[in-house]
Order: sequence, then structure tokens, then C-alpha cells
Amino acid sequence: MRANLPNQLTLSRVFLGLLFCFFVLQGGLVYLSLAALTVVAAFISDLLDGHLARRWRVVSHFGICFDPVVDKVFVLSAFAALVALPKSNLPVFPLILIMMRELLVLGLRVILLVSSSGLLPAERFGKIKAAIQFSLILAVNLALLGGAPPKTHEHLGTAFWLVGFLTVISGIPYFWKNREALRRAWASSTKKQN
Repeated sequence: MRANLPNQLTLSRVFLGLLFCFFVLQGGLVYLSLAALTVVAAFISDLLDGHLARRWRVVSHFGICFDPVVDKVFVLSAFAALVALPKSNLPVFPLILIMMRELLVLGLRVILLVSSSGLLPAERFGKIKAAIQFSLILAVNLALLGGAPPKTHEHLGTAFWLVGFLTVISGIPYFWKNREALRRAWASSTKKQN
């Protein structure tokens, strides 16, 4: 049971992401309240899964690989649902920036796995970025729930731009630290083509 609980917590965020999207897109006081609770549950599961795995000494390759991927699924689906709501007033371009960064880092993870360069652990800056993303998702949700004035939504739109740029910047250390592995993978793939 202990060995599986951290991985189950990780996977629960996929389900929570789907629930969040459903609740937000339904709108209304009850559904937006449930969406806010879903964000809090996802954030707590993100804190707990790694902590419990380390504490119980059941850290797994599955957890190392899928924890960041599941975070991306939750964050991207949540932001997409919020952007889809006209009253959220969130711009689309920061979502595109976040998607591009997440896909590039995911691609790096795949390259490192395929080239046997090892797993790509989460960086401290990446964890801070995730906490900020979760916080913004919750803030926008609460603004929708409380019927915040347009000025609040403008400020949240500006915050979304900042989070988009922060997300892109947080991807740079992953590529910098793994530049040699990327060079080797590139050299190996060009040799196979020739």
C-alpha cells in the first residue's frame, strides 16, 4: 500500500485536472467552489506524493518521470479552461508560451530517457514555478467565484503574462545542465541517418 500511495497521488492530478475543467466550464457558485477545492487538492497531492515517497523510501522511476508530466497536464488543462471563459479575461498568448515550454522540457525528458542519459529530476526553480502556477489558477478561480471587478481580472491577466515568461525562463536550466547529453543525442541521431 505504501509503495503505491505516492504514485496514486501523482495520478490523481490527471483526474483532478479533468474535474477542474468540468467545474469551471459549468460556472456558477457551486461549480466554481468545487473547482477551487480541486485546485487545493491538486496542490496538496503535488506536495505529498514526493514527500511520502522519500519519507517511506519508495521513490520510483514512475514517480520521477510522471510527477512533472502530470503537473503539466493539470496546469495546462486548468489554464486552457480558464482562458476559454470570456469573463476570466485571460489572454491566450501566455498559455501558448507555457505550452511551448512544457512541450520542450517534456521532449528533453524523452530524449534523455531514450539516449540512456538518465532521468530529468525537477529543478528547484521548476518547483517554485509550479507553486506560482497553482496559485494563479486558484486566484483566477476565486476572482470568478467572488465576482471580482474588471480591474482585478486585468491584474490577473497581467499576472498570467508574468507567469508565462517565468515558465519559459524556468525551462532554461534544464537545457543548460543537459547540453552535453543533448549534443551526444544529436550526434548519435545524425550518425544513424548517415
